[in-house]
Amino acid sequence: MKEKVIWGLAMILIMACSKEEQVLTNGEVITDSGVVKNAEIEEEDLYQYYGIKKDQNVGQVTSQIETIKGLKEINGKKIEVKETVLESKDEEKGIVIVKFLGKVNDKNFSKIVTFQDLVKKPSQVEIARNLNVEWKKEYKDNPESLPIAFDELYRLKKNR
Repeated sequence: MKEKVIWGLAMILIMACSKEEQVLTNGEVITDSGVVKNAEIEEEDLYQYYGIKKDQNVGQVTSQIETIKGLKEINGKKIEVKETVLESKDEEKGIVIVKFLGKVNDKNFSKIVTFQDLVKKPSQVEIARNLNVEWKKEYKDNPESLPIAFDELYRLKKNR
């Protein structure tokens, strides 16, 4: 009987000294150092993982998302993105929707993230407003000598 009690106390001591992490119900993890960290991935973590800033356009963000993969530690979480699927992108609104598959703290995750407020592609009206046209040097002083046949250009649509 004495041996069973000693054996039981030894097992309790070994379990108390183990390096297992205790997972709480809301997804937070308590480590040996007492640090509580969320085991779920958030959008801010993915912004930091890829280094995405609000002053980038949709093309830059999609190229970063497609090229950067692997294990990184961000905000105390070990994040490894294994696969990305580009759901949709809208350059005129500055929106990219991506599905991420990977692991966070050795736990699988799948998340769809919408990257908003990126630099928008200028519309045709904005481009036309900022357009600056200037005559060539040889026609600047005498624009009447310019060899443009307006009839061919506009009515017949011959521009060459």
